[in-house]
Amino acid sequence: MPSLNDMLSNMDMHKNFYIRGVVNSLLPEFMNPLDKEITESNISGESLETLRTVATTLYPDMKEGEVEEIGLDEILSVFKVDDQGDAFKTHMSLGTFGLTKIGGEYTVFDTYDFEPMGGIEFVKKFARDIGGGGIATALPEFIGGMLMPENPDGTSREDALKVRIRIPDEPQVVDMDFDNDIEPTASTFVFEGPMTNKRKKLWDTFTASMDISA
Repeated sequence: MPSLNDMLSNMDMHKNFYIRGVVNSLLPEFMNPLDKEITESNISGESLETLRTVATTLYPDMKEGEVEEIGLDEILSVFKVDDQGDAFKTHMSLGTFGLTKIGGEYTVFDTYDFEPMGGIEFVKKFARDIGGGGIATALPEFIGGMLMPENPDGTSREDALKVRIRIPDEPQVVDMDFDNDIEPTASTFVFEGPMTNKRKKLWDTFTASMDISA
């Protein structure tokens, strides 16, 4: 298991391992099981930067209320990470998220709860149909209602997991030089919380080695 310093000194060798740790932050099995809402505060600074890079690379001119979808395929395509056949995709069973703009901010939302009503295509159709100035208020309400399905008596379902991640315009970094390193015997790992100074340097090293383009 490579350490943070190992990855920093030879990112080319460890870039697939590194991106696994980044994207793991977006997988349910690495999240706090008590969380009922996944927001920008629940995932790592590296994952936020991944989402921001994918969003701004693939959809730089996204309009308010426009809806697209992103997932592992989009992450791999933007960062040009070798999936090593199907091994990487099998390990990283990341689902598909909706991507929109609300109040001028890129916002990622969960799409799993939409499947009975037609999935992301249904949401995209709604965004197209409502159009105009009404989208700024209608879309957040629509997404909120679908992410918080109600019981027949009008109460919220206890198991309703909401994913609503507002992507910041700037990297989330804390001015701290200490890092908890990866356990040498660990089979996998996940980055948590904002990036530290070293983790930001790791992120910069990783992205500098990529030919990022749509």
